[in-house]
Amino acid sequence: MNTIRTKVNQWRITIKVAFLASLLLVMISCKTYEVFNIEVLEPAKIIVPQSIQKVLIANNMSENEGNKNTLYEIYGTDYFDTVYYDTAYARAAVENLAGMLNYNNRFSAVTVDSLGFPLPGIPDDFTTGHIENIKTLCIENEADALILLSSMDKKIDYSVYTSIFGGYYSLYTIFLTSRWLFIHPFSSRLVDQKLINDTLYYRIEGFWGTSEEGLYLTGRDLLKTAAEESAFSFGARISPHFVQTQRIIFKAGDRHIRRGYTQVEEGNWTDAALNWKTTLESSDRTKKARAAFNLALAAEMEGLLDPALVWAEESFRIFPDSLNQTYISILRERIRQQEDLILQIEGKPEE
Repeated sequence: MNTIRTKVNQWRITIKVAFLASLLLVMISCKTYEVFNIEVLEPAKIIVPQSIQKVLIANNMSENEGNKNTLYEIYGTDYFDTVYYDTAYARAAVENLAGMLNYNNRFSAVTVDSLGFPLPGIPDDFTTGHIENIKTLCIENEADALILLSSMDKKIDYSVYTSIFGGYYSLYTIFLTSRWLFIHPFSSRLVDQKLINDTLYYRIEGFWGTSEEGLYLTGRDLLKTAAEESAFSFGARISPHFVQTQRIIFKAGDRHIRRGYTQVEEGNWTDAALNWKTTLESSDRTKKARAAFNLALAAEMEGLLDPALVWAEESFRIFPDSLNQTYISILRERIRQQEDLILQIEGKPEE
């Protein structure tokens, strides 16, 4: 399956995108570098109080009341799936969020298939009785707070297009709206709430007719993926999380830069850095700037962000351009984020 994924309100579009765009513009004429992926730890949007360590995660849908037929708009005409899958999507989202939160030391998370009682869809409609029910449920599960997938609305648009290489391909467009509530019942406090509107596009080879089961089976699989993406989006609001971004490394300039690059391919950043330091003795400003840039990268890969910034600034001093200037901005932002990460991992005191 060839999948192309696009999101509305892309929360993951950060300065790293600008970094990649600038490097492609600067260096498109010559292959003196390589682009590679790395994972970096980013802070959450909010800092959760220290008293909340273990969370219970549940959805607000029951087998009888929570399920609705999925609307498909196929070639401009409305159709409805014949199978109810809302609870399956909700459970997939809940399990994905629990797995994400259990991945780091900030939270531990447990899940339940059903609340056992209905809750309103929005916080304004909660009563003291609802809060008491949540408190009881948290006590039964030894949890400090409840994260609730309160509601989820969905729609699928399906169209078929002719490929320029012959044949056909299908484009599924998933519209998913989910509401998440983070409730601390022991203080009657709403820690966080978020309405997440996602639009995701999936390209798939071939096509199906409106009566073919394959069309609906594929749509169900994609909705499950969309629900899991929604859970990750909310998890990123409340928990430190890893995101994938890109970096470049110079591989050409002199033999020391080339040798260092070869050592990096073997996972040896320490010896690579020794080679790049040798290049700093060169009288060629371009080579020296590339070596300093690579030394900044080596320090970042070792988790040494302050030395990385020093080397990036040295690269800019030797040969100022938009490439190392953007890298300086990235490193400064990462250093700033470290303070937030420490607070989020430890938690903040109660107000």
